[in-house]
Amino acid sequence: MRRDIDALHPVVRDRCARLIEACSARGLHLMVTSSLRSAQEQAALYAQGRKPVDVVNALRAVAGLAHISSDKNTIVTHATTSVHEFGLAFDVALTNDGAPHWDKSLDLNDNGYADYREVGSVGESLGLVWGGRFRHRDLCHFEWTGGLTMGELKAGKRPAQHVRGQTHIKEEKMDKVKSGVRSSEFYLAIIGALIPVLNTHLGFAIPVEGVLSIAGVIVSYIISRTVVKRV
Repeated sequence: MRRDIDALHPVVRDRCARLIEACSARGLHLMVTSSLRSAQEQAALYAQGRKPVDVVNALRAVAGLAHISSDKNTIVTHATTSVHEFGLAFDVALTNDGAPHWDKSLDLNDNGYADYREVGSVGESLGLVWGGRFRHRDLCHFEWTGGLTMGELKAGKRPAQHVRGQTHIKEEKMDKVKSGVRSSEFYLAIIGALIPVLNTHLGFAIPVEGVLSIAGVIVSYIISRTVVKRV
């Protein structure tokens, strides 16, 4: 079973790294215990606690996992298909003196908050979904699907490789507005150049300033509507 975060979707990988860093700054040290999983690994994990240990170990052998003893044959997951299989989830464990522990009541940094709940809160602040909110609570689990459902993931859809920040979106909108302004100036310049030609060679008496004023309003309206729709 993989534990390296490089196997994760880029957004999840980035948030996992930030979670580890933010928790370390609080005196909470994490290790990743599971990242990307194969379907075979998930099937073997789901069988634990539901099938006899010999069946479980047969499935674990297919998945390339080590055998477990009878006392370890307990339920470890409630998911037949997991978000882990798409590289969109990871599990962590808090460590105490370098060894992982799963004691949900410990407060190793002595700030009045149970450590696993504190880690969950930090993960949620980074935009991750925390398993501590699930019906079957999983304090060690974090995921991000970009809003996609399990059905959509199974159908082959995947979230974008990057999440654009609000600043980037605002810059894009401003670029489109500037483009609209430049287009408006271009079209008005063409109209301004054509009117004298029409007046001179075809005998028209078109008032330049009046036409440009009206055309400016019309062109600006059309372009602004186009820009607004694209934005």
